[in-house]
Amino acid sequence: MFGSFESSNFVLARYRRALGMRCELDPEQLANNLQAIAVKHFQTYSFHSLYFNLHDKTSEPTCDMPLVLNRNALIHQLMDHGGGSCFHHNAVFQAILDANHIENWLVSCLVHDPLHPENTFDFATHIAIVFKHQGVCYLFDPGWDGTSFSIFPVPQGDNPPCTHQQHQVRRTNHAEFPLTFEEMKPDGHCVPRYDFGLSPTAIEDYQDAIDYLNSPRYAFHTLFLFTQIDEQRNIIRFVNRRLIIQTLQGEVLHNDELPEEESVLQKITEHLGPQTGMLASLHTEDFKNPSLGVRVCESAASTLTMSCL
Repeated sequence: MFGSFESSNFVLARYRRALGMRCELDPEQLANNLQAIAVKHFQTYSFHSLYFNLHDKTSEPTCDMPLVLNRNALIHQLMDHGGGSCFHHNAVFQAILDANHIENWLVSCLVHDPLHPENTFDFATHIAIVFKHQGVCYLFDPGWDGTSFSIFPVPQGDNPPCTHQQHQVRRTNHAEFPLTFEEMKPDGHCVPRYDFGLSPTAIEDYQDAIDYLNSPRYAFHTLFLFTQIDEQRNIIRFVNRRLIIQTLQGEVLHNDELPEEESVLQKITEHLGPQTGMLASLHTEDFKNPSLGVRVCESAASTLTMSCL
């Protein structure tokens, strides 16, 4: 895969120590094992957009932690900075599957525009994991904003969509990306989040995507995302100044904008502890703004926020 076998073992050993879990997978309990590791993982590390929103439209990137197209480097980066993007989180889980000799590969994902879900971006900017178990292919994508720990059998032929809690996977007529990952809303309608295929891809093939993700044109530059699981095993999610709290089963417990007098950083610290709050504050000076805590384009972000919920 990436780097030597010994190097991969060293990196994964560091991760296991940090997580306090052996990360062993029982073939008879594979889904339960992976989901248990994912919950512990997101109690320890956050999903966030900080790798992409440290720019403005007139300056060069200010990010001092650029994405590195190497799996071992991504895992180190996630541990050193307390979290990361889909590339970081899915790199960890692919390494766990490899270490447990589960056949798996990365797949390219064509993300739908959050403002106009019927449209996709021009090229793949997300990666997910597909693994094969007992002859069946499954989609596993904990790196999708830290809220999807579900494991889906990939539908074949005319099979109906595979659903679990608030997400589903169904087949489409798209030649290159014949499958769609969708979010199921409480009123029953489904919002497509990305299309994907089953052809293997590699992180090294994503240089064009990384350049785009690191440019001010990308949506993350007007959107602050921060997701982690708290001690009560609830998902704590910030979308700009909106705080969403939901159970692992998808039940929404809280969904509201923060009052103006409260900062995002203060609420991160309140819900996820001082260490997480400190790690968040170190990434950018904008977090030190006591009223907002993040840099966003308000006109675009308000619309984008509601479309993501």
